[in-house]
Amino acid sequence: MAVIRANVDALLYEGLKKVLFDVYKEAKPIWRDIFSVDNSKKAVEKGVGFSGFTLLSEKAERASMAEDDPILGYQTSFTHKSFALKTGISEEATDDELYGVLKKMPQALSKTAIRTEETYAAKIFNAGFTAAGDFLTGGDGKYLFATDHPLRGGGTQSNKLSTAAALTVTSFEEMVTLMRKTVGDRGEMLSLTPANLLFPPELSREAKELLASELKPNTADNAINWARDQGVKAVSPSGWAYLTSPTAWYLLTDKTEHNLTFLMRTALKTDSWRDHNTKDFLFSVIERFSIGFWDFRGVCGTEGA
Repeated sequence: MAVIRANVDALLYEGLKKVLFDVYKEAKPIWRDIFSVDNSKKAVEKGVGFSGFTLLSEKAERASMAEDDPILGYQTSFTHKSFALKTGISEEATDDELYGVLKKMPQALSKTAIRTEETYAAKIFNAGFTAAGDFLTGGDGKYLFATDHPLRGGGTQSNKLSTAAALTVTSFEEMVTLMRKTVGDRGEMLSLTPANLLFPPELSREAKELLASELKPNTADNAINWARDQGVKAVSPSGWAYLTSPTAWYLLTDKTEHNLTFLMRTALKTDSWRDHNTKDFLFSVIERFSIGFWDFRGVCGTEGA
């Protein structure tokens, strides 16, 4: 298909005061502030983790030292997919259109690619409580957020509040504690440090009050706001518009310390050509990538309330 004059009749005549197309200044993409980005040279990328060691054992004089070996963790796979879009403009529409709108279409295609990346990155969180989905390939067979991630050495680890809770000082404290007490596959204490709070625009006021108020929000007893001193900042002060739940919120370590990853197999390619038969102008964009998590640790969440 291609844009023809019949579809853009208004653009063929003088007198329009304003034509709105690709004029909005969009917010800076947020997913790059959350995910580690790496390149890939294969159709499928695989990774596996290793546990740490147990605690040192007491050793009597001249006694042999105890031995220990790491445990092989779960294997995770990233399978790349292609994302593409094409559009066209007839030669006649290009010649007769008076406002330069159709010339902006290639640039608009590139912006669509950015929105696609944001959408699929947000799916990691939007579907993280309920479905594995195309990119949510946890090696332990669990959703990203679960109360019972199985540990190779036995037992389970949670990265989800046991009871869904709205964003308050109390629930924030519970999630900070949950993250700080995260253990590895041998039960070794990892002592993770919360660094970033991720939330939708609907929770931007609550997040601001929580992270910036000197005194405890929504109370008249002048208690010190404990949350303000935990070193946590908002990923985006205005929230991430691509999060679909108005109540769910998330706590993350610094992105160098968690395992949310965006693998770029083929960076965005743009192309343009003319159809020899119709003389239409054709434009396309294509890229290949995958998004997921090698391991759940370093990310906690709740569906909110």
